[in-house]
Order: sequence, then structure tokens, then C-alpha cells
Amino acid sequence: MTTTHAHAAAPPAKQTSYKTKYTVLALFPFVLTALMVGIFTSAMHRPTPNNLPVAVVSSSAQQAQGMAHSLQKSAGDASDVRVVDTFAEARRLLLDQEIAGAYVMPSAQNQDAALYVAGAQGTSLKQVVTKTFTAVAEQQHVDMRTTDVVPLPTWDSMGTTSLYVTIGWAVAGFVFAAVTGA
Repeated sequence: MTTTHAHAAAPPAKQTSYKTKYTVLALFPFVLTALMVGIFTSAMHRPTPNNLPVAVVSSSAQQAQGMAHSLQKSAGDASDVRVVDTFAEARRLLLDQEIAGAYVMPSAQNQDAALYVAGAQGTSLKQVVTKTFTAVAEQQHVDMRTTDVVPLPTWDSMGTTSLYVTIGWAVAGFVFAAVTGA
């Protein structure tokens, strides 16, 4: 015996009106802009360090421990201060991005303090470390020279080119998808 199945025709899909499409298309850039401004503003309006890893180097282990303890006590959770035996070790940690800065205390051979930072880790990070240790040097009544061991390239002194390129490509992709209806 042969059975035939009658296929019921599917109801036609509801068409989205042109008014709705154009409204969404027009509102999309405004929503994207509002989200971007809102996220950046809320994230960056009052940045504060949290467990910022820094190192203290001194020719005297006791002096370095005392400075590290003093810094940790005054900074609280803002810093994670560690003692490093040599400048070479501090430089390696800085290059490996394990610390944000290394403060070399004055010694009998060198009356000035030295701060080593890596500007390529970020301008704001470099500023926070420099500000922190400038205050330390002032309290010690010594001059401090700052050396950037990994500076940003001269053509991108703020380190923001990659951010803007990424935002540009993301916006271009969204606009392309919105215009083509993909």
C-alpha cells in the first residue's frame, strides 16, 4: 500500500520592514560609540596600581630589605616590592616583564639613585613607577636618574598605534557587515 504525505506549506517568513532595518543601521554607530566611551571612561577614570611588581637593588642586602619593607608598608596593596641582588637580575626581570621597574639605591660608588623602567610596557605604567620612586628619592634626599631600557619607538611615543589600528579594523568590519547585511 502506498501512502502519500501531504506537505503543508510553511508560512511565509515575516519580512523585516525597511524602516526597522534603517533604524537599526542608523543606531548601530551610536550604540557602538556609547559602549566604547562608557567602557574606556569607567575603566580609566581613576586608575590605581594593584600589586604593581617593582624591585629594589642595593649593594647592602640589609639596606635593600629595609627599603623594600618601608615601601611595601607605605604602598600597601598598590605595590609588590621585591629585593633583587644585582642590577643584571633586575634588568632581566624588567625585560621579561616580571617587574614594572627597578630602583637601584645610592651606594658609596654612586651617590645618585637610578630607576630602570620599560616604556614599552605602557606609558601609564612607566608614569606610575616613576612617580612612586621620584617620591622615594626625594625622601632620601638624593638625585635619581631614570633609564628606559625598553623604550617605545619614536613614531609611537604613547604606544597607542596598535589600539587605534585594532579599533579601526573592528569598526570597519562592523560597518561592512551592517551595510552588506551579512
